[in-house]
Order: sequence, then structure tokens, then C-alpha cells
Amino acid sequence: MREGPGVANHLVDSDEAALTALRAAGLRVTAPRRAVLVWLAKHPHSTVDAISAGVREVLGTVSTQAVYDVLRVCTATGLLR
Repeated sequence: MREGPGVANHLVDSDEAALTALRAAGLRVTAPRRAVLVWLAKHPHSTVDAISAGVREVLGTVSTQAVYDVLRVCTATGLLR
């Protein structure tokens, strides 16, 4: 199985740090973006399925497409690699 993205900024280890990182990158702060960043800080190199499942535990619902969208925009801005 291919590993997924990792967190480029290892300081994103809490919800507050995710909020700060998203704002610093000029991104709109959303619950899925915050949850994905926190999940990846705790579980680096997770698959999209694992990230989706973990984020669903926190938020209750999130589509796999939404997770892909978060990964794409966070990678494009350098928050993830």
C-alpha cells in the first residue's frame, strides 16, 4: 500500500496550531482542514482512507473527496508534503 502525505510543519500538533498554520498560509479555516492537519501530525504518512476514518471520528462526517481536497490545497501551500 502506498503511503500518503506527511506534515511539512511538524509544529501542527494541536487544533490551535492547525488554526494558526492555516491562517498563516492564507487559507480559509474549516473544520475538515483543521482535523486533517491534526490527524496527520499524529499519524504521519497515513493513507487517505485512514485519514478519512480518523477525521470522521472527530467530525462525525466528511467525504473522502473533501479529504482529497484538503490534502491538495495544503500541499499546494506547503503545509503538507
